[in-house]
Amino acid sequence: MSVSPEQQLEMHFSFVSALRPLLALSLTVVALSAAQPSLVSSRLALMNKSVRLLNTQCVKCLGGVKETGGMNLLFRDSALKGGKSGLPAIVPGKPDESELMKRVTTADEDDRMPKKAAALRPDQIALFKRWIAEGAHWEEHWAYVPPKKSGRTMDEIVSVANGRWCETRIMLWRDR
Repeated sequence: MSVSPEQQLEMHFSFVSALRPLLALSLTVVALSAAQPSLVSSRLALMNKSVRLLNTQCVKCLGGVKETGGMNLLFRDSALKGGKSGLPAIVPGKPDESELMKRVTTADEDDRMPKKAAALRPDQIALFKRWIAEGAHWEEHWAYVPPKKSGRTMDEIVSVANGRWCETRIMLWRDR
């Protein structure tokens, strides 16, 4: 059975047409997986900036030695729980329900945070709002995270690939 060139061309195009959705899906998956690292690094950068802003603007009065109103913003758990008022400072995903946002945006000088300091700039307030809206991700400071076992022996940890790399000139001279 012989197939004409027109039939071959038609079969080729029907095969390519059948693969088009699969190709589109594959390209989408590749694009999303390429974007994922930037999403993670973007979230990490947002978290670092937000927690740093908390530490520089808020923790002086709301954490550490001084916990005004029973509020501590040093740790995520205490920030989510709230202070004496019972209102959580941060409600992940809901900046409008977060007491922190209400306090940094209020015009009332008695309620505004930070107290005894200039009000936060609009870009700082926007940073807090975005961070809370995206879930208020917060990693513990490394000093508060218990160490984990690596699963390696001490010999594996201290072994060197080239045993002579750590020798000094004095050691080499001595061993002549």
